[in-house]
Amino acid sequence: MLQWDTLLGDTMEQVGSVDFSKYGPCWALHRVDLHDELLRLATSKDTTNSKPVTLRLGAQVVDASADGSITLKDGSCHTADLIVAADGLHSVLRKTVLTHDTKAPSPSGLSSFRFLIDTKLLKDDAKLAPLLEARKGFALMIDAQDKVNERHIVWYPCRKWVPFKHARELLMLNQVISDEVQNFVGIHPTRKSDLEDGKTEGKIENYLQRQSWSRAQAKFIGAWSEAMKDSMLKEFGHFNPGLVQIMSQSSHVKCWPLYVYDPLPRWFNGRIILIGDAAHPMLPFGGQGGNSAIEDAGALGHLFRSVHDPAVIEKRLKLYELVRKDRVSRIQILSSVRAGREKEVGQKLRKYAEPGSAVPSTHQERTDHDFEHDVFAKCEEVLREAQLGEETIK
Repeated sequence: MLQWDTLLGDTMEQVGSVDFSKYGPCWALHRVDLHDELLRLATSKDTTNSKPVTLRLGAQVVDASADGSITLKDGSCHTADLIVAADGLHSVLRKTVLTHDTKAPSPSGLSSFRFLIDTKLLKDDAKLAPLLEARKGFALMIDAQDKVNERHIVWYPCRKWVPFKHARELLMLNQVISDEVQNFVGIHPTRKSDLEDGKTEGKIENYLQRQSWSRAQAKFIGAWSEAMKDSMLKEFGHFNPGLVQIMSQSSHVKCWPLYVYDPLPRWFNGRIILIGDAAHPMLPFGGQGGNSAIEDAGALGHLFRSVHDPAVIEKRLKLYELVRKDRVSRIQILSSVRAGREKEVGQKLRKYAEPGSAVPSTHQERTDHDFEHDVFAKCEEVLREAQLGEETIK
């Protein structure tokens, strides 16, 4: 992707742009492709300076202890020098890390539609092809008519779409499996029905994860998805006619309400460390959830490169928090507002500001903050400071 454009949703007039080229290559990936590549790297025998990992499937973790032990659903217990809790938004291990109750997530007042559409469908349509060709990367299309409510569409390309493993069932829903797709997300004020839609979405995902499911269930999913599309068209019907036409051709539209999570007071306890969504659940504004998780993993790996003594694990985890916690807390807070509204969370951001540094107050500053950071350099900085501190004590 070359840039991030902000456009008026009705006229598609550009009102802002951020150049991505100065940050180096920038890609938009479907999570399935990212997962597949991470799996390949983790299990490959050809990866330099790394041993392939062994995956154990069907091993659901139900409990853990800060001393480095976990309990599986089958009742078996397992121990390790370090437990990395990368178990997502609904983390089972988070309760072991936090020693007291934290604030429950609060409704943002916003919900999100999402769908993927085959790029070829747009290229082959004489009316839609020019709209596609005008896009050079990430597009944020804001509601130019409603000055009170937040409503916008995010559009960006991603490749090699295989959203579910069961191609036969997808064909039952007239889904298109393609090597190139466009991703659309529609943020809008939460409607009462969105809360029920979120529950229904979970039920549908359970269907899709099974090895097989009935035509009755397929029919239910198809009907529900069409209802979601109708709701989306009503919500964004006043946007550009081309966008409305794209939405009308969508399939398997999802919708779920969005919740705001405050930064956690701590990320580790004993030998258990939280990373990714388990440590810092984010809203989609800014698109930094996946990036932050990758930075987490990079920092953890860097800080533990030469560690062979279990006695120093907790010291390194403290350094990990120094490297990551304030930075990611700022990103997490910024994720609660769309690009261009950074000043709305300025006071919250300052709580986690680096000493002597300002916090992002514009879209450009936010993008610089997110993309210019060198996590490995930060690791080296805290390692040097920790070494100097130990030498001073001696």
